[in-house]
Amino acid sequence: MQTDTFTVEEYLQDGLYCPAKVQRTYLWDTDQCATLLDDLLKAWRPARRGGAEPPAPVARPEPGDAADALALADLAAPLGDVDPSEPASKYFLGVTIARRLQAGRYEIVDGLQRTTALTVLIAVLRDLLASDAAISQRLNACINTRDGARLDLKTSRGAPLWDDIQKRGEAVKIRQHVARERFEKGRLRRAAKAFRERLANEVGAAD
Repeated sequence: MQTDTFTVEEYLQDGLYCPAKVQRTYLWDTDQCATLLDDLLKAWRPARRGGAEPPAPVARPEPGDAADALALADLAAPLGDVDPSEPASKYFLGVTIARRLQAGRYEIVDGLQRTTALTVLIAVLRDLLASDAAISQRLNACINTRDGARLDLKTSRGAPLWDDIQKRGEAVKIRQHVARERFEKGRLRRAAKAFRERLANEVGAAD
């Protein structure tokens, strides 16, 4: 088993992903998404908000314990709320175990919830920053290729991640009755809404 450490961008752009058969559907809701975003922003700008220290990193896995590891919380860079001369603090997001199916294709054995939430977060950032073509395209490359989505969550209920999140412009759409929607589709839409509302405030504060 090979163990590597990647930035979020490197990890997501490394190939195409699908859930392993042992994986559950996407189950995170807004509380877990809020925690993820808070940790990323704290790691990116520890000197802001009164000089708080970045969150304590999760212990790194021993060699052979995992196939892929996410390392650098660099998703907040487009918000512009940092001194570009100061390097981002490194924050260990956790371990993702992925099994290679063929060249450039992997199934996620562990880490699907985090990978899906990161995909939603990046899609929201991409759509909020659509006026900046370079940044928007770089973000889009993390979640899509020319041929479609990097993370494929198609189920018997459809493909809500692709339909409502990964397609350009979809992640920031205002949708009605999101709080009452059930199943994976509802959770994905609520995640997008939570990220959109928080990041819209962050982008506005940075302007």
